[in-house]
Amino acid sequence: MSKRTKSIIQFIILLGVGILIVWLSLKSVWSEKEKIVDAFKQANYFWVFISMLIALLSHLTRAYRWNYLLKPLGYKMSNTNAAGAVLIGYFANYGLPRMGEITRCTIATKYDKVPFEVALGTVITERIVDLFLLILVFILTLCAQFNQLKDLTFKHIVNPMMIKLNGATQNPVKLFILAIILIAGIVGFMFLRKKFSNLLKGKLGTIITGFVKGIS
Repeated sequence: MSKRTKSIIQFIILLGVGILIVWLSLKSVWSEKEKIVDAFKQANYFWVFISMLIALLSHLTRAYRWNYLLKPLGYKMSNTNAAGAVLIGYFANYGLPRMGEITRCTIATKYDKVPFEVALGTVITERIVDLFLLILVFILTLCAQFNQLKDLTFKHIVNPMMIKLNGATQNPVKLFILAIILIAGIVGFMFLRKKFSNLLKGKLGTIITGFVKGIS
C-alpha cells in the first residue's frame, strides 16, 4: 500500500469520526432545536465575534506556550502545526475525554519529529502549571468573595450532605454502601498517587526535570 493511499484512508477515517462526533452532538440537542434557533436569532453577534476572537487568541497562545516549552529540550514545531495540533486536540476531547493530549503528542511526533515522550512531558508540565494557576485563582477568589462562597457552600454542599448523612445513619445498608465508596475512593487515590510517583521517577520524570532545569 502506497503512502498516498494510507494518507487518503487516514483522512477518510478521521473525517468519518469527525462527522460521527458532530452527529452525536446534534442528536443530543435536537429535541431543543426550536430554542436553539431562537437563541441564534436573538444573539448579539458583535459579542459572539468578540468571544470567538478571544477563544482563537487563547488557542494560539497555548500553541506558542507549547513551542516555548519544547525549545529548551531542543525541539521546535512550526507555528501552524502547533496551533493545528492544539485545535485538533480540543476536537478529539469531544470524542474521548483527555484524548486531546495524546493526539497533540502524536501530531508533534508525526509532523515535526518530536519524540512522543518529550511532547507528553511538556503537556504534563502544562497541566501542572495550569493546576497551580487554578489554585492561585481559587485562593484569590476565596479571599475576595469569602462570605458569598461560604453561604453557597453551606446551601448547596454542606447542608444537603448532612441531610443525606443523617438519612444514611438511620439505614444500615446506605451506611455500608457509603463506607465502601469512601474506602474505594481512598484506595483509588493511593493507587493513583503511587502510579503517578512511579511515572515521575521514570523517563517522563527525567524529561520534566530536565525541562525545569533548562528554563531555570
